[in-house]
Amino acid sequence: IRDIVARLVGSEMCIRDRGFTIDQADAELGTVTATRLHEYTMRMTVTVVQKEGRRISVRANARVGENSVTDANTYQDFFVVLDKAMFLTLHKVD
Repeated sequence: IRDIVARLVGSEMCIRDRGFTIDQADAELGTVTATRLHEYTMRMTVTVVQKEGRRISVRANARVGENSVTDANTYQDFFVVLDKAMFLTLHKVD
């Protein structure tokens, strides 16, 4: 559970760093939903789920209006930032 909460917090920080405003976060469900208002409105939901043993799954889904974002760079950028944040958290680097 502690790993899930750490990933969720890391996800929130990454989403904010990408210019999003957190709309809803639910540690019990393991979800964070946020919106970014720029030239267009993008909504992103990140879900963190514990898998077998100590494995964790982090899934991101972005939408612009009713359309799913299919650009791989959107997701790769998010996960690169999340990976760095988790590395720093796990190694207790401020």
